[in-house]
Amino acid sequence: MAIFDETTISGASGDDWGPLVGPWVRHSGNPVLPKAGEPYKTGMCPGTDSIIFYAGRLWMFIYNQDGHNTRLAVSNDGFEWEHIHGGAPIIKAEAPWEGSYALTKAVEVIGGKVYLYYMGKQGIQERIGIATNTDPDLAKAQWEKHSENPVFTKDKLAAPVQRVFPGSVVKDYGTYYFFLDSGYGYHHPKYPRQYTINVASGRDGIHFEELAADIIKPGPEDYWDSQSVSQAAVRKIGDWWYMLYSGFPKGAGKSAQAFGLARALKPEGPWDKYPGNPIFTATGNKEDWDSEFLQHACPVKINGKWHLYYAGNDLNPTENTYRIGLAMRAGES
Repeated sequence: MAIFDETTISGASGDDWGPLVGPWVRHSGNPVLPKAGEPYKTGMCPGTDSIIFYAGRLWMFIYNQDGHNTRLAVSNDGFEWEHIHGGAPIIKAEAPWEGSYALTKAVEVIGGKVYLYYMGKQGIQERIGIATNTDPDLAKAQWEKHSENPVFTKDKLAAPVQRVFPGSVVKDYGTYYFFLDSGYGYHHPKYPRQYTINVASGRDGIHFEELAADIIKPGPEDYWDSQSVSQAAVRKIGDWWYMLYSGFPKGAGKSAQAFGLARALKPEGPWDKYPGNPIFTATGNKEDWDSEFLQHACPVKINGKWHLYYAGNDLNPTENTYRIGLAMRAGES
């Protein structure tokens, strides 16, 4: 069996919530990055679709908070990771539209090349660009930004939003489906710090048009995800499309952010939320590195077992750091 695969599950029964529902158990060696003793400032996050199996190894494109750039790590087994180029950025902000951000969230292999879908941020506006490798050896490759960047902006959506943020890119029967967040400024008078999840589609992985808006919206007033939903990690397994996403309630901000699960039979929906949400939360224990909130769920199937990579933040008031952790399905660690 390949180390990284998308083995399908046949059927589409009404009670089939699939493998991503868990239950999830934290890896005893957490956090997997940064490694013990490794210097860092504001930390590291995986993107929601940022780990690929390529040329016989696993590659993680890291959304780096120190400098708001993208870095790269490699692994043979999914547990032990090593930085490429000593942790130096592989892409960073250079163009005016990128501001000071070049954060990769999704990765797709198209025509033998690796496509990085990343976010640039100028003021409150976020836009999406693409970068590709110049060498098939990712450890040696330079990364070339697409000439049409930004390839997706708020103007491609019908809603009057102020920002768009990449989530997942999934190919199905010759069409690429791009799941992305849209939202408003943090101090917007009506929708402060609110995101919803949308889907666009295209045939080449570069040019996308809106397919459906607000496929996942915040929940009712008293729900755990009543304020915002974002960071869609979408995987198609058999007939079902499954999505892990981040959400938090009104009044709490992202300090209460946790992961929920949704499913649909088509990328445009309708999407149903799992009635037992949230499926994975921060520990709440001040001694833990992931005690305050979680972000950027990234499920990956390795050697027939699902691995859930995620970013965690702690409750220590002197720290504001993100680290990357791993959880496994109960009984599969």
